[in-house]
Amino acid sequence: LIQSDVKLLCATQSQHPQHILGAPISGTVVEDQTVAEQKIVDEVISCVNDQICTESHGRLFAVIYIHGKQFKVTPEDLIVVQSNMPVDIGDSLRLEKVLMVGSRDFSLLGRPTLSKDLVRVEATVVEKTLSHEIRHFLFKQRSRFHRSYFFRYPYTVLRINSIQLLHPLNQGPSVEGVQDRLLY
Repeated sequence: LIQSDVKLLCATQSQHPQHILGAPISGTVVEDQTVAEQKIVDEVISCVNDQICTESHGRLFAVIYIHGKQFKVTPEDLIVVQSNMPVDIGDSLRLEKVLMVGSRDFSLLGRPTLSKDLVRVEATVVEKTLSHEIRHFLFKQRSRFHRSYFFRYPYTVLRINSIQLLHPLNQGPSVEGVQDRLLY
């Protein structure tokens, strides 16, 4: 172990620093950094909360997860999802699998996703279409076997309407409006 690892080990055990073999290490002082670190964390969270409350964060971006793929989106973006989603054109969606949201000054990372009550990403179905025609050709040598199969992937085009942070960090949301939410 390195001396810094021994200091860290001793800080967690809150005893005098000792070497692995039991001999004391001379001249090392272990200070508790948790109070200073907590002060820095509280200061950063208060700055982010001020931006959320006053909505001075500017344009937000989000990383969302849809049908096995991740998309980095901002408001008014168009995304093409390779899936035949069971929605109609003009339907409004709330995308709840948000992996990350951020602005120019801060970023919030989910582990693995952010809370559904913290971030709201709304989208509208713009178009449902098919891809270009793709040809799959089968051929066996020295026989007269050859086949061509044609297929097209279904696409759903979504427009991101808005990305919103609903409440400041480390505060619980209001519980109104939960009865209309579908959980599946």
